[in-house]
Amino acid sequence: MNQPDWPFTKAAVCESGRYAITFVAALQIAGRVLQEQQTASDTPDNHWAPFLNEEEWGLAEWLIMETTQKGRDRFLKLPIARPGWTCETVHMIRDCLGPANTPMVEELEFWQHDPVECVQELIGNPAFLEPMSFTPEDAYEDAGGQTRVFDEMWTSDWWWSMQVP
Repeated sequence: MNQPDWPFTKAAVCESGRYAITFVAALQIAGRVLQEQQTASDTPDNHWAPFLNEEEWGLAEWLIMETTQKGRDRFLKLPIARPGWTCETVHMIRDCLGPANTPMVEELEFWQHDPVECVQELIGNPAFLEPMSFTPEDAYEDAGGQTRVFDEMWTSDWWWSMQVP
């Protein structure tokens, strides 16, 4: 196993049966946003989680049960429902010719949002608490650390080098 024995690492056998060395302090470094963004939907007494309250749940249920996909799309384009996304329409010249022997043009919509805000929203969403991992991990097929496994971002050497001092 190529990582040094830092005082803040631990070795464990994972559910998959593989062996891992984990940098325990990573949650303090990379998961700080998740810890700081506790919302009302996180509270144990919120029966409507991951929605904030019964009103949000009711709206989501209504959109799914009572409208079509076109109706949901129209609703999401209303200013009151828009989360700060912007849309830019562009015209793409195709590589094939149309009926008048001129290039065909296709209109495309490009939806944009600040990527930092997107990442903050994802990290702060309690629905993603379990599947997210910020902790660097060296994973191995065997207890002796002979066969290294690289199957997720946090099992890469880069992830470890970015977080381990």
